[in-house]
Amino acid sequence: MSTDAVRPGHWGGDVNRDSASSSSVTARDAVAQDPWVGAGLLAVRLAIGSTFLLHGIQNLSGAWTGWDTAKMATYLGDKGFGGGAQFMAWLLAFAEIGAGLAMLLGFFTAIGASLVVITMATSTSLKLSVGFFMPGGFEWELAVLAGGLVLLLAGAGQYSLDHAKLSARTRDRVRKVALAATIVITLVMVVVTWGSPPPKIG
Repeated sequence: MSTDAVRPGHWGGDVNRDSASSSSVTARDAVAQDPWVGAGLLAVRLAIGSTFLLHGIQNLSGAWTGWDTAKMATYLGDKGFGGGAQFMAWLLAFAEIGAGLAMLLGFFTAIGASLVVITMATSTSLKLSVGFFMPGGFEWELAVLAGGLVLLLAGAGQYSLDHAKLSARTRDRVRKVALAATIVITLVMVVVTWGSPPPKIG
């Protein structure tokens, strides 16, 4: 018999790497397919997704007595963005809408969660000097930031288009890219806005 057909799981006392990798993937898949875990992740997705979608529409159009892009540009101009404030206002509105849709659909959820984390981490850093408690503090931002991190690290769960349409390998790759981008962009945003006055209350 050919030795290639045997493919032993051990060689010289070391565990076969393919076998160990397969076991790890199987364990992750078992957790991902737990209906209770899926239901919990769905609840987080629906809450954060609807909030970001509505907030993005509000910032884009001024609906529901909210800010439009002009008011948001004025706000961002005081936060270190200068001449790029108008562009950032449009970008922020569309990013919030995109993040909201990604959360609600559970499709490329890691990218949507990345946008949530970046936005909330930046807002949290702006409010550090105010303190933890509302009004004015960063307690709400911190809670949403934690929810975004859960979805970025754990995924959308089984009740999602990610689970139905994307392979486990693709989901893992998207997660890794999104996580790396989140770290880099968050650091850039915090550096740009550091030392800016905190948002005014009311």
